[in-house]
Amino acid sequence: MDDLAIEGGPGEPAEVVAILVGPDVWRERAGWIGRVAAWVARGGRVRIPWSEVAEVGSHVKLKKTAAEYGLGGGDDRLRPYIEKIPGSHR
Repeated sequence: MDDLAIEGGPGEPAEVVAILVGPDVWRERAGWIGRVAAWVARGGRVRIPWSEVAEVGSHVKLKKTAAEYGLGGGDDRLRPYIEKIPGSHR
């Protein structure tokens, strides 16, 4: 449920400048489920400059670890709840 920051004015090419990650992004993008997840995760928004992207494929690989960007804390707080959902271990 992450988002991209895109810049470019009318008549200009659009350019991806950052990845927006974290509970504040979930709140905006995922309706009531995102709001609940954001409340449980208790975090903000992390803006990762596009220059930090090492590779784009079926997933985005960053140049550093998630912890070095301040990511993962919300996931850690949500894990006990997610694990209770049938099929979540696939």
